[in-house]
Amino acid sequence: MREHNVESTIWERYYREASNLFVKSYARLQFEKVYKYESRIVGDFDRCFAITEKDRERIERMNSRARVSVVPAGVDISYFCPMDVPMEPYSIVSVASMDWPPNVEGILWFTAKIWPLVKQEIPQAAVYVVGKNPPPEIKKLASEEGIVVTGFVDDVREYMARATVLVVPLRTGGGMRIKILNALAMGKAVVSTSVGCEGIDVENNKNIYIADTEEEFAQRIIELLKDKGKREELGGEGLKLVREKYRWERIAEQIEAGYENILKAR
Repeated sequence: MREHNVESTIWERYYREASNLFVKSYARLQFEKVYKYESRIVGDFDRCFAITEKDRERIERMNSRARVSVVPAGVDISYFCPMDVPMEPYSIVSVASMDWPPNVEGILWFTAKIWPLVKQEIPQAAVYVVGKNPPPEIKKLASEEGIVVTGFVDDVREYMARATVLVVPLRTGGGMRIKILNALAMGKAVVSTSVGCEGIDVENNKNIYIADTEEEFAQRIIELLKDKGKREELGGEGLKLVREKYRWERIAEQIEAGYENILKAR
């Protein structure tokens, strides 16, 4: 069993963060139902492959019979790689499917609380919200100055390559954000919340900026928009990390070894 996320954790975080009483009640009901199912089924397999160490710990707490190994997600570094295209000055890009509630919540938080602080400091800044199926509340953001909502795009690399900074303002969710691996593989500077980069072996101030408060998140973005040297430093270290640890060839070796261990045990 491959657990791309511990789904019950996503619902739990979502209901705890929700402010609307109806949404909160609905999300809690979903959490309880998913937890009941997920905690039972993880014990039915010879092996569960979790995507992060924290997910492994969650699964083992859910069911003591679960046998869990950690095999992270990976990235195709031949597809997501540095591209020789002009960077758009002072551009901020978010890449995420807009039909998943935690992504919508994160963008609404970013545009309401963080974006005004950035815009006040750098009036010429622009933010691109890239992702399929944006709901009405996301589409509405396009009416604000400096915000572009693209909806579905054929190739996210075009927007990522032109971006000065890539942001991941997630406050709920689980598993691993592949978009961060993709961005690092392209040599981009990334600002993320702790939840957003959970499970990825990144280090704050070395290969990524991690910020959980509105003010700090905004200041990190402002710094990177202004400081080319710091952007290149973060991007270079992130690219190095992905090539060493998260390229698909390396991940495939771990999965193959896991399958062999299962067969030997049988």
